[in-house]
This record gives sequence, C-alpha cells and structure tokens, in this order.
Amino acid sequence: MKSLADFIMRSPLQGALVAALATASLFLAWIGAAAVALMVLRHGVNRAAIVFLAALVPAAFWMFAGDIGPLTTLVCAVILAAALRVSQSWSVALLATPFVIGTWCMLIVLLAPEYVETIRLIFEQVLQGFKARVMSSASDTEREVLDRINAPSGMQIMGMLAILQALTTIFSLLVGRWWQALLYNPGGFQQEFHALKLDRLHGLVLVGGFIVVASQDSYSTWSWMFIVPLLVAGMALVHGLVAKSKLPVRWLVLFYMALFVFRPLVALLAAVAVADSALDFRSRVGQKNRD
Repeated sequence: MKSLADFIMRSPLQGALVAALATASLFLAWIGAAAVALMVLRHGVNRAAIVFLAALVPAAFWMFAGDIGPLTTLVCAVILAAALRVSQSWSVALLATPFVIGTWCMLIVLLAPEYVETIRLIFEQVLQGFKARVMSSASDTEREVLDRINAPSGMQIMGMLAILQALTTIFSLLVGRWWQALLYNPGGFQQEFHALKLDRLHGLVLVGGFIVVASQDSYSTWSWMFIVPLLVAGMALVHGLVAKSKLPVRWLVLFYMALFVFRPLVALLAAVAVADSALDFRSRVGQKNRD
C-alpha cells in the first residue's frame, strides 16, 4: 500500500490515473476516493482538483449506469478530507459525516426521484421473488408472516444506502489518512487513531441527531447515520485501550468477531464512545498503568 500511495503522490497526473482506474472498476471505487482524499489532506482542495476530476468522470458514468454509490463516496470523502485538513480534528470530521451524507442523499431524493423509485422497484422484485420461492413449501403460519412483510419505501431504502455510504466514506478517509502517515509520518496514523475521541459537544450532537431523526417515521432508518461516527470513535477507543494495556492483538480479533456476531454490542459500543467523550477512559487507564 505504501508503494501505491507513493505512486499517487509523485505527481497529480499519476494520482489522477489511480483515482480514475480505481473508480472505473466500481468495486474499488473506495480506493479512488481514498486517493483523492490523500491529495486533499496533503495539498488541499485546489491542488487535488485534477485528481478529483479524473475520478469524477467514471463516477458520473456509474451514476448514469444506475449506481450513484461511487459518486457519493467520492464527493463526500473530498468534503470530509477538507474538513479534517482544516480542523486537524477527527472529531470534527466524524461530526460532519452524517450531515454531509444526509444532505447529499436528500439531494438525490429531491433531484433524482426516478433513481429512488428504480431502487425501490428492484427491492420489491427481489422480495416478491423470495416470497414466491418460499411460499410453495411454507406452512400456513409462515405464509401469514411472509404476507405481512412488505418492501421498504424509497425513503427507507435511501436511509439504508446513506448508512452504507457513511461507512464507505469514512473508510476511504481513514485509508487516505493512513497513506499520508505512511509517506510523511510513519507510525503517526496508529497514534492518531488510538487517540481519536469525540469532543463532548460533538458526541451530544450526534446523539441528539439520532433521537430527532429516529422520531420521524419516514426517516427513522436515516437516524443510524449518526451512529456510524460513534462506532468509529468506539473502535478507536478499543484499539487505544488495548495498546495502553499492552494486550495481545488477539483481543482486537475477538472484539471484531463479537461485534459482528452480537448486534447489541453495536449499541453498547456507541454508548461507550459517548461516555468516553466526557470521561476519557484512555487517560484513566494510562494513569492506572503509571501508578
């Protein structure tokens, strides 16, 4: 990965080549967004314009082909990278994430309703096909349950896509920051990530945003965008605590396995991240180790 980052940073044209090719591959579009984020983090938006425009061409192609995901990741990653560069604060970047993603997805709803309707129809066709296959061998009780299952609305689908885009965008930004550290500050990303913590006010704003949006029936799925930054902060907290406690890496492996298997752990991790914004658990562990 360091060699790829070095290739990107040798010149804007080489960065543009990587960003364009990665975005054109669709499944590697997050690498294209990470390449642009790297340029923004290092040189600012103006000098990254060529790389951004190069990635924008295939992203626009995929949009017209029916997949707006690459364009969403690209645009939002650039905005968040600019916010991180200016503020030098991961807390600010994470706070901005649901508002940037939410605004972009709302623009899609308002300006491209046909896209939302197309996705809804695809979901409905998939669900109907699933029902048709299961109904033939289902019991009466199971059929009653299946009859009550309806395809999500367009707004619910956009909410699910917004959550996915928040995860993808933050991941691209993290990769871009990691590349920057590999080239110009070896070991710096690990220290930065281990120390990542939300400001108290930012944590409260994210919780408040989740509560307000979740209370709106039409937008309830959108509310989880506000949880994504809390999860990232929670993961950083776990990494930081493991490092400060000098625990083996297998503890992180067990943590991610548990996070994947036990869904309630997601809510717990978000809550711990909010608590950490006020209590700063890492400093307490560090003080205990010194004592």
